[in-house]
Amino acid sequence: MWAVPEDYSEDFLTFNLVIADDADPMDVRYNVIQWVHRATRGWSYGSSIVDPRTGEILKGHVSLGSLRIRQDFLIAQALMNQPFAETNENYKPMLEMALARIRQLSAHEIGHTLGFAHNFAASTNNNASVMDYPHPKVTLKNKQIDLSNAYAVGIGEWDKITVAYSYSDFKEGVDEEKALKTILEEATQNGYRYITDQDARPNGGAHPYAHLWDNGANAAEELEDVLASNGHEVGGFLVGPYANLEDTEMTGADLSNLDLSENGVYISWNDGHTGFYPYRYLRGNCCCAGCVEEMTGNRRVGEDDVREDVDIVDWMQIGRYAIQFLWSDTHDSGIYPFDLLKKICRCNECVMG
Repeated sequence: MWAVPEDYSEDFLTFNLVIADDADPMDVRYNVIQWVHRATRGWSYGSSIVDPRTGEILKGHVSLGSLRIRQDFLIAQALMNQPFAETNENYKPMLEMALARIRQLSAHEIGHTLGFAHNFAASTNNNASVMDYPHPKVTLKNKQIDLSNAYAVGIGEWDKITVAYSYSDFKEGVDEEKALKTILEEATQNGYRYITDQDARPNGGAHPYAHLWDNGANAAEELEDVLASNGHEVGGFLVGPYANLEDTEMTGADLSNLDLSENGVYISWNDGHTGFYPYRYLRGNCCCAGCVEEMTGNRRVGEDDVREDVDIVDWMQIGRYAIQFLWSDTHDSGIYPFDLLKKICRCNECVMG
């Protein structure tokens, strides 16, 4: 039987393992999921010991790295809008996402112990397999980042097909070759695909349905979904006076008319407003970690610290929510969300209003 977590403390992520007191995890009689602490995050593994004479799997052994939990917890923390700004108790959404990921990963690695390969096309079939590499599904709920459905629960339909094809024990008299072919034909008729590493990872093996770390049946539509939440996610990285922007809706701008004038930047917004941002003022309001202390929100670089002759060398649009500038003082790490730019506009109307 598998030596699996019996329970866990939601507060401390401590696990009690179900394994006999006198058992050794390396004993071939035990299938084991082991929890490994490493100095750096490494791969998780699912391997088997197989009888070379019969092909029988004698032992399955899965290694899960503890830093995976930490990494996914930090990803969830970054997606939320400063969850610990007022209290340390707001950790459960991040913890639940990290645990959902480790449950999915456990099933993935157990799949490898059973001999199942990656299926990177599963994400195009409603996440039909735990053998894909899943991207967390981040949605918006009441204009807030929602992580409750970040990862699927349980195995998928393709996994059931794989088990049926690999492990079915047909009754005497059944044409096994024909029965196996029927399983694959029905899977194809239902729209399921199988595309593994050889057609996904190599430079010459690219396949439109075999992306790693993606969601959805249509890459373009999924990009729109990701961009729709990006403006909200970036708000969680803003610190200092702009950390609690109330309006996180993406404010459209016609950047084809962005004008780098002698004294500053003019941006034409889709609501008809034309914003103006003096170069030195805009540079001094950068909210990157180099310009604002992340932990305290105290500004490290303000307008008074910027050269008077600073200007913009180049710029690029970030998704549909922000602009990134390359400054003449070589600074280029700041991202300016549209809603931030609307709030710090220095045109006459905004200054007087």
